Amino acid sequence: MVRISPKTLIAGLLVSLCAAARADNAKQIDVGVRAVSMGGAFVAVANDATAANWNPAGLASLQRQEVAFGYADRFSLLSDSYLSYLLPVKDNHVLGIDWFREGFDDVRSGLGLKATNNKIGFSYGYRNGIQRLKPYIGNLAVGVSGKYISQGIDLDEQEVLNASGWGWDVGLLAPLSRLSLIHI
Repeated sequence: MVRISPKTLIAGLLVSLCAAARADNAKQIDVGVRAVSMGGAFVAVANDATAANWNPAGLASLQRQEVAFGYADRFSLLSDSYLSYLLPVKDNHVLGIDWFREGFDDVRSGLGLKATNNKIGFSYGYRNGIQRLKPYIGNLAVGVSGKYISQGIDLDEQEVLNASGWGWDVGLLAPLSRLSLIHI
């Protein structure tokens, strides 16, 4: 009879859940200097106020209130704004809200094109604090994020595109140093 340890079973479950995850960030909104400089690999760390955008499970590692703000205006054509606020409500529980706006405005220079992309999101992160589960999953963190996205494009003051929708993300952060699959 083959006996599978609970740690191996949990590790297998985590791997199967994460099998669809990939490093494709073509649709990811790039916020935070550290996250952008890591080329999208920040989802594996996600330990600052921009975690609400990258991986909501990372919120649980924060122990104090954090605020992130970013603004970029490039050539008076492209502008990006980002604001995030995270609030630890008690041990291992963190709430977050973030807002992003990206815009392109070339009406003044004669092209007549104006585009906007807005996102507002609400996030929750939890890190395992149950002592009976610590031997099996350690400090595994899970997070969930809901967001509302709207986009609009105007050409010569005529609306070409106006779209909006809701979305959600689920994230996991598992410290692998405490997880051993093979006992020799």
